[in-house]
Amino acid sequence: MFARLRRAVYLLLCLAIATAVFTFYYDRYLWEPNSVTPTFGGDGLTIHYNMQYHATYGEGTELTNQYYPYVESIFLTDAQAVVTVALAALRPLVPDIGSYAVGVSNSLIHWSNVLSVLILFLILRHLRLPVAAAILFGILIAMMSPQIARQLGGQYSLGYTFLIPLIIYYQLVASNRRRYWPASLGVGLVIVLLGLNNPYLFAIGAAFMLVVAAAASIVRLTGHEAYSWNATRQWVLVTLGSAVVIYAVINYLDHVDDRVMIPHGYFTNVTTWGGLLTSPGLFTYGPMRDLFPKLSAPGGEQAAYLGLIPILFAVALPALLFWMLRRGGLFTRLDRRLAVLVLGAAGVLIYAFGLPFSYFPDWTYDNLKLVLQFRSPARFTWPAYYTLSIVTAYGLYRLARRIPKRPLGAALLVVALGVWAVEANQFTYVRLYDHVHHNAFSPHDLAGSRTLAESLALDTATYSSLYLLPSEQGWSDKLFRNGKWRSNYDGYKLSLVTGIPLLNGKLTRISVQQTLASLQLISDPLVDRELLDQLPDDRAILLLTDRNNPLLAGEEGLRQNGTLLYQNQYIELRSLYPNDIRQRTDSVQAALLEGELARPETYVHVPMETSDDFAFVGNGSQRATPQWEILAEIPLDTTLRSDTLELSLWNYVDRRYFGGPIFYVNFMNDEDEWISEQRRWINDSPNTQNGWLRADFTFRAPPGTTWLRVIGEYAFPYYVDELLLRRWDTPVLLDTNGVRRLNNYVIDTRPGED
Repeated sequence: MFARLRRAVYLLLCLAIATAVFTFYYDRYLWEPNSVTPTFGGDGLTIHYNMQYHATYGEGTELTNQYYPYVESIFLTDAQAVVTVALAALRPLVPDIGSYAVGVSNSLIHWSNVLSVLILFLILRHLRLPVAAAILFGILIAMMSPQIARQLGGQYSLGYTFLIPLIIYYQLVASNRRRYWPASLGVGLVIVLLGLNNPYLFAIGAAFMLVVAAAASIVRLTGHEAYSWNATRQWVLVTLGSAVVIYAVINYLDHVDDRVMIPHGYFTNVTTWGGLLTSPGLFTYGPMRDLFPKLSAPGGEQAAYLGLIPILFAVALPALLFWMLRRGGLFTRLDRRLAVLVLGAAGVLIYAFGLPFSYFPDWTYDNLKLVLQFRSPARFTWPAYYTLSIVTAYGLYRLARRIPKRPLGAALLVVALGVWAVEANQFTYVRLYDHVHHNAFSPHDLAGSRTLAESLALDTATYSSLYLLPSEQGWSDKLFRNGKWRSNYDGYKLSLVTGIPLLNGKLTRISVQQTLASLQLISDPLVDRELLDQLPDDRAILLLTDRNNPLLAGEEGLRQNGTLLYQNQYIELRSLYPNDIRQRTDSVQAALLEGELARPETYVHVPMETSDDFAFVGNGSQRATPQWEILAEIPLDTTLRSDTLELSLWNYVDRRYFGGPIFYVNFMNDEDEWISEQRRWINDSPNTQNGWLRADFTFRAPPGTTWLRVIGEYAFPYYVDELLLRRWDTPVLLDTNGVRRLNNYVIDTRPGED
């Protein structure tokens, strides 16, 4: 009984000290969580908006606040899914719970650091470190976790720092006794909840457990038992069981069938030695880069600094092992278990470097589409960080105990802890810099938006949706339109106080078709907007424009079509109905068709039909091979060389691959010499029809130009169709198999006809 009481006292002491330390650095995040936020824009602002909107207005697992009228599974985007669904479920009991969604998120994430210290303390106590050393090492390891960057960088659901220490503790204390089954069930439940909250945490934890299980099996087969078959079997069952549950839930709730199959980042968001060995702002950064000048600069996903003391310990470990072997008594059961964990972490670390798949990317793209959804292998560095740090703490303590002169051993520990503490202090201050902002979605901060909405009678009975300008359509991996901070900031706040959902937005892995439908609202006025048929005609669209950023022509046309409601120095609000947009399209089409149309000899039309896989119009399109390809070579008639011209062609939006081609128009002379060029990235195009994006170039040919070369560049195969070169000011009407195009846009019927 006294032993249990003593353990409880030690845990409470660890809890108190860890709370005091993290309060010193993260005070308001722990004790005033609804008043602060680590980011004032970007991913973090959007995720908090998703959370608060769903907690305030949402039901079940369908996120409805972006890309209206479509819905998205909350488990497939950025919204802290499990937490947010729970908050929405509690709304009948706590009606204003949505107002505190940011605070709940901050509390769970930042108190997870304290929980991480407690678990690390238990691990180090299991490794027979004294209480004081276990507390100090546990705090330092938790303070320098690479997940802290995710907590403060806006990717909140990746910030639960206790998961990997929990898995290490679970595997370290593996037992043959029956009571290990409840531990397995408990760990499995935690993995399922955090995995549904963010599948990355499942993937990282599961990969670590499976590789450790494989390492334990190999070690056992060599006759050096560290773990029983029962333990490794349970690890595999926990991993597979949680995988089945997570996959079943996500797959069942996913009603979208056109997500990008190969997202961007898998071969670029990988671990680097620069990210492991250096961290800007620390006293070690300069000397380490002087010592290894070729190290890449750490940044973004690659930042996973291991810490100076663990790095030095890892370098010295072979010599230390040799020295301790000579003294005898090295390979205890705990040593073997730690060795297995190190092997497991090393195996996952190899994957974090992108190995071996970076050596055969084409095969990987063709065969590992599910794996490619985890586009940041660098995050798989995290088990290596925790494992190496734990082994370093254990190794330093054992080494200090084995040094014959006790004062020297104590001095070793003090110096190591001191250096580690200096780094942890600097690391925390660097991470916190510019990451403590007021919460823009707190009741106090939303008061101004609420007053504005009430004065203008902005509500869901009058307005179906809110469209932000400059437009944003993210993050499908096919379009890269992130909008602007001001329209995000004021638009999200207005949406939260009124319940009006966004007609555009930013959701990870969003449907390609839904993204294009939203983008089409700012396409050329000749384009019929398919999305309008899904909007109620009796409710208006609310336009919110950032007045301090330029608009594209299509954005400006949409804005001017609306009726002014309000403006200040930052934003402008306008109202327009779906029929207002339809009427503008009809009038523009009619005006061009009633005017003078270009004669065939005054324009160049290239159908581009060499493949029947896809077609913008006609019977096919032209399939282009990866990398560079000449798509067309066009002689420039002398009558066109002094005019302003428009060259356009269509590119199929292929959901199989991220991104899209870059197109070039080269201006060439009689000697086939390059004069100059224009460049367009298809992902920047605002013009879309029927699942295709339009690349267009407006130019006056430089002197000496006699012909044009059109080139495409892309890492994957792609399709182009319907190239048209025309005078910019003279409309061209084409008809292919009954499909009419005006200026290379499809117009199904003449205005006014059925």
